[in-house]
Amino acid sequence: MSFIAYVLPVLWLIAGVLALSFVIRPNPRLPIVATRGRALGVLGGVIAVAVVVGLAMPKKAAAPALGAAPPVRTTPLVADVEAVRAHPETYLTLESVTSFHKSDGSVLLTGAVVNNTVLPIRAPALSCKMAQGAAAAGTVSAMIQDTVPSGGRLIFAAINMGKATGPWDRQACTITGATAG
Repeated sequence: MSFIAYVLPVLWLIAGVLALSFVIRPNPRLPIVATRGRALGVLGGVIAVAVVVGLAMPKKAAAPALGAAPPVRTTPLVADVEAVRAHPETYLTLESVTSFHKSDGSVLLTGAVVNNTVLPIRAPALSCKMAQGAAAAGTVSAMIQDTVPSGGRLIFAAINMGKATGPWDRQACTITGATAG
């Protein structure tokens, strides 16, 4: 916003308060506000000028909506339908996968599955190798009973993967199966 856009409302507020004070208590030494009628006219003029200036000011462009912009696809979608139907899991990718310890010892998984094909892919199966340091803590797996839209993503939260065989602090997850179409 320009400097004048900040200054005008402050000046209008000061002029309006002064004009209102002269309506309440006219000043005979100042001819323009010597009577209540003249002071009301000045107050009306200040308000009219403020309205005209407010309407004449250029409108600010609407701010863009908050939230993340959709990601820009940098690779084209795979259009080979036969290859996708043969091995749909190879065309899915995992993003932002995070695991949590559930109170009963189960592994909860949160993240997103991205579909890079022109076909929707149903029921992706996830498998995670759990580990603590260099020691393996077993493998947990689960199937997401939902469909990943064509060229889209499926966000999943708190998928119960089952219990790991030992304590763990990290995971390596893959998509082991899915159904195309």
